[in-house]
Amino acid sequence: MINAFGTYHPLVNFTFFFGAIGFGMFINHPFFIAVSYLCSICLYFLLTRNSSKKFIFISIILIVSISFFNAVMNPMGNTVLFVWILNRNFTLESLIYGAFIGLNCSSIMLWFSCYNAIMTNDKFMYLFSKFAPSITLVLSMTLRIVPKLENKTKTIINARNCIGKTIDNNSYKEKIKNGTEVLSILTSCALEDAVITADSMRSRGYVSKGRTNYIVYNRTIRDKILNIIFILLVLLIMPCALKGGMSIQYIPQIIFPKIDIFTIIALISYFIFLFIPIAIEISEDIIWHILKSKI
Repeated sequence: MINAFGTYHPLVNFTFFFGAIGFGMFINHPFFIAVSYLCSICLYFLLTRNSSKKFIFISIILIVSISFFNAVMNPMGNTVLFVWILNRNFTLESLIYGAFIGLNCSSIMLWFSCYNAIMTNDKFMYLFSKFAPSITLVLSMTLRIVPKLENKTKTIINARNCIGKTIDNNSYKEKIKNGTEVLSILTSCALEDAVITADSMRSRGYVSKGRTNYIVYNRTIRDKILNIIFILLVLLIMPCALKGGMSIQYIPQIIFPKIDIFTIIALISYFIFLFIPIAIEISEDIIWHILKSKI
């Protein structure tokens, strides 16, 4: 099955992820963070299915780690849980603050993972190559470098295992040596790929004027309607964000901002904004199973 939300126009996809990641980087209100985290988990699970369990487990470990280390490193806070090494306070406020920092970081990681699953290089190049071709190429190469290097690392390790340079049952000194050699090979491959890609794109006239895209995405009525909905929801969220309603004070004590009509509207709009792709994926799954049952 294909990703249903990925079949929409690249501008629609980019508008959503720009809003989801953009708001996620600046909010620290627990209600908004909780909505962002739950929606990011749901969408990531729908996009990746069975492969999502490991990543979600890692995100939970990240939340616990950041929460603990923030409480350890930051002794500020009025509610002291206990005093430990060098008479440093372990406070409840620092622990909660670290928990929500970790929750927000995990949420942004999940949104970026969803972005990589939907916004392909072709879509990104289609949107921005006409305005800033060089910057777009660099950004496109940067966004895909992590999964590409991960696959390249597995290939290098398998090739070294075939010639007897395995790391199993070796001493720590030999493992460090083998790891250094793999890193050196990986760095050389990354630099070589970057040069080859740049030369290839230049020889194909990438930066020349009048260049056309080999893939054309046509905007349909559903794309225009959904993009307008996204923009309207963002406009409903902005008043609350500008007046500071999407952030709270954690240190030295937790102080919630006054909950008014702008905060309620923003929270509902934020949830609807993040839930739309999830609803699209779920509806596509339902239609798929209905059609499959009729075969």
